[in-house]
Amino acid sequence: MAAETQVWVDRINEEEMPLLAGAARRLQAVCADDASGLAEISEVILADTAMTTRVLKLANSSTYHTAAKMPVTTVSRAAVILGVQTIAHMCLSMRILDDLLSHSQQQPLLRVLALGLRTAVLSRHLWQLVQPRHGEEVFIAGLLHDLGEAAYFSLGDPDSEILLDRMVAGQEREQAALEVLGTSFGHLGKALAQSWGLGALVGEVLTGSPLSPQARLIGLCHQVAEQTPGLNMTATPTHLMQAMSVLLGVTVATVETALVEAQQRMPEICQDMGVDILLAEMQGRAFSAADRARAGQKVVRRPQDPALQLNILREMTSLEHSPTQFNALVAMTLEGLYRGVGLDRALVAVLSSDARILSARSAVGLYDPMWRDAFRFDLKAGEVPIFQETLLRRQPYWLGEDGPCGKERLGAGGERLFGQHQSTLQAFLAPLILSGRAIGLIYADCPSGALSAEDFAAFKFFVYQLQQSLVLARAGGAQA
Repeated sequence: MAAETQVWVDRINEEEMPLLAGAARRLQAVCADDASGLAEISEVILADTAMTTRVLKLANSSTYHTAAKMPVTTVSRAAVILGVQTIAHMCLSMRILDDLLSHSQQQPLLRVLALGLRTAVLSRHLWQLVQPRHGEEVFIAGLLHDLGEAAYFSLGDPDSEILLDRMVAGQEREQAALEVLGTSFGHLGKALAQSWGLGALVGEVLTGSPLSPQARLIGLCHQVAEQTPGLNMTATPTHLMQAMSVLLGVTVATVETALVEAQQRMPEICQDMGVDILLAEMQGRAFSAADRARAGQKVVRRPQDPALQLNILREMTSLEHSPTQFNALVAMTLEGLYRGVGLDRALVAVLSSDARILSARSAVGLYDPMWRDAFRFDLKAGEVPIFQETLLRRQPYWLGEDGPCGKERLGAGGERLFGQHQSTLQAFLAPLILSGRAIGLIYADCPSGALSAEDFAAFKFFVYQLQQSLVLARAGGAQA
């Protein structure tokens, strides 16, 4: 069975969903390193405008917004307030649902995903009664309770009809899967979770032998979701509520109230996560053609958003004056250039200790990751001379103000600034100054359209605000 399981894992990871596998590993790595993940998670989210919108919508929803006193308008501030791990888990949940639904929207998959989402919402809400932290970790594990089954039904495999016929005839799901696929859903899910590095709690839930309180709670919530179809929790079996009461150390009445509250939030959560189709499945109604059209719409980024620029600048000034906020300030600046000013690509590069190598540290926007990785220049060897000149002048510079420039104008190494199918370039440059010393460069461009004087003015204002905030942050650390 192990060999058959691996065949399915390889098919899913290498042929059907390679991007999901890579994204899951990357997001899980961010979850494991809360200290250094701010730039990383901002980069992941801002590369997808639809994901950006949904993350901010969730951050401002009733589920999360109690942690903030004012609306959250940037991914960076959402990560500062809610924590990088919470944001990363939110993204992982949405990415998994998006990728599975992009492959299929047939009823067997919708049933499994709707069951997983209900399990996730109930589990998180109940766990937070006794332990406010780690709610998102519980949510992910609940969502992926039936990962193997969901992954299989997303593939559109021709043998799925045979499998469904056996299940309808009354054969147990795991046994039916074993006979038709050569492996069980449980083994497939566990192998996928290990392949994607989804963590210990997900692995424990998928083994079917939960030991930790979180895993046992998820198992009970899964039973509740299975045995109470629709959005009516009044039919929740008493023995399940009693088991939850004992596990959590609260009264049965508290459990019942929490279940009802969680279920009442289900429509809002489905809408904020962009999975209305699963809400329709929970409610037992058809998802119309109009619903499908709305679900497929992508948010179009506007070239300029002055109101958003102002909000981001305000958030930058509201951060605590501390050297520890350096990454948050840089991330907010990049987000402001990308979402507020409307530039396609924004990046911060730093100098090596000998001021020889300039290399990318973090980036956001519509770019190929290989472009970011290639942003590494030997200034002492004369690569892209304008970078060295900008650092020496200590003034922002509009590259190509007199017209788009080609690769030859940039000199050695200039070709690495160009994206695929890009023949000309305009860009904004500014030195990053810390303690009176140029430590790096802020770079932004817009391959999709020409830059304007208004764009340059906004770019310079964000750079100025970053520099002022860094001075205050450093002063705050010195006073402390």
